[in-house]
Amino acid sequence: MARRVSLHEQQSLFPTPALAGLPGYGPAKVRFDEILEAFIVKAVMRPNNKTPCLIDQLFAHCELRESKPLEMGDAMTTHLMAFAPDDLPRFTSNTCKPLGDLFEWLIRTIYEAAHPVDYTQDYAALEKKVLELQKKLVEKGKILNPGKFEPEFLIGLLAYEIKYRTGNGQGSTEQRQGAKTLIACGFEPRMLLYRPSPNAAKYSRGGWTCTEGAATVARIEAETGINVDKLIAQAGLDPRVIQRRELGRSLLMARENQAAAYKKKTYGKEMAAARAR
Repeated sequence: MARRVSLHEQQSLFPTPALAGLPGYGPAKVRFDEILEAFIVKAVMRPNNKTPCLIDQLFAHCELRESKPLEMGDAMTTHLMAFAPDDLPRFTSNTCKPLGDLFEWLIRTIYEAAHPVDYTQDYAALEKKVLELQKKLVEKGKILNPGKFEPEFLIGLLAYEIKYRTGNGQGSTEQRQGAKTLIACGFEPRMLLYRPSPNAAKYSRGGWTCTEGAATVARIEAETGINVDKLIAQAGLDPRVIQRRELGRSLLMARENQAAAYKKKTYGKEMAAARAR
């Protein structure tokens, strides 16, 4: 009966080459103003007549918290959504998806500009290695679950996964197995988490080299020359972003007023009685 294979056994089939450091960021320094403009357009542009822009999506299902959060805001919640630095919207999946879409697009764009020769989202060579690995293991009577081994992008032998936050750890098993597969094929898995996450330790144990929060911002700047916090803050000053943000917050507050009125009308007497106890 075939058995699952360990990471050590995987690596023995593909000797891992020495990983050189990340190449210098391109023949020319990345233009901050060009990335900024592209990011603003991505945030406010409607992809089609039926789909709202990403700024509108941030507010479409946004909800206010009912108590002060224990964690701080970030450049996106502060400058794109106008929440105070010590406040946050509720991190529902509907709110996190457009935040993640915006952040992931921004990081891909920055790294592609900084590493035009080495950056790729073509995984044909990686997929070939994984198939070879699986074949060799089958010949030895072993099985391999490759997991989610295709990252956001590759730069040489560096495999980058980008996440805004990982609150629920969804798919963490597949992510951890994917990291093991990447390592066995000679790649270094790197995960950039924009917000500190309780799941980062879990991913690290699975093989990812994780950075979170300020460490992620510092790594991106060191590898590309762009400070993403400064870029997002600058985008928040653009009239196009301001217009969408003001409309989004107005709609958000209208929904919250309606919800508060309903609660008061429906549960007001019980709430007052509970306060009096």
